[in-house]
Amino acid sequence: MHKNISRLTNLFILRHRLLLILVSLILLLITFPIIHDQYATYLLLTEIALTILMITGLYIIGSHFRTILVATLIALLAFTVIGFNMMLQSKNLLIIGLVLEITFFSVTVTTIIRHVLTYKKVTADKIYGAICAYLLIGIIWALIYTVLENSMPNSFIFSYGINVDYDYVFSHRFYFGPFIYYSFVTLTTLGYGDIAPITIPAQVFSALEAVIGQLYVAVLIARLVGLHITHTHWFRKHMK
Repeated sequence: MHKNISRLTNLFILRHRLLLILVSLILLLITFPIIHDQYATYLLLTEIALTILMITGLYIIGSHFRTILVATLIALLAFTVIGFNMMLQSKNLLIIGLVLEITFFSVTVTTIIRHVLTYKKVTADKIYGAICAYLLIGIIWALIYTVLENSMPNSFIFSYGINVDYDYVFSHRFYFGPFIYYSFVTLTTLGYGDIAPITIPAQVFSALEAVIGQLYVAVLIARLVGLHITHTHWFRKHMK
């Protein structure tokens, strides 16, 4: 009995491994604004949890050991640089750390998309993986906006105001929360207008994210869903 339960559990994890990552990622994105609003001192722990989740995701999807090793080293280097920044209070170190985080998540997204497109057969789990990559693109752009605002202050205008004292040790975490919101509003081309880019680099990256968001949904996810439906219909037809 115990062996059967264990076998079924392993089978479920194997078939729905990216679904588990997707659910965890959504939970983190939901809880992040709450932590940002009420428990800002714990934002770093949330970022660490997200990083661990992504490294675990690379392992679960069966990435090459070299990919997992490189991603892990980049993540550790990023947190080391940001840790030194807390002691030295260097804006340059902060920006380097954020760029390393962008690199880490870019490697993760590339690996997930490559995994999704590797096999001709489209499963529901691969669609979950494509959605994971979509959400991670939003996080990457939030980090990019954070780098822009820290390297070129006032790149964005906030209609409601944001209280950051330009302490470069902690300001990136206070900016990261609003930019998570702004990034997904831009990625989905919703555009409320309460945060607006006012410098050319900020406008360029905002427009680029909006284009990528539309192309990603229209081309990749729509194609995967279409192939999955076609495969399901073919399978049912030939099983009759």
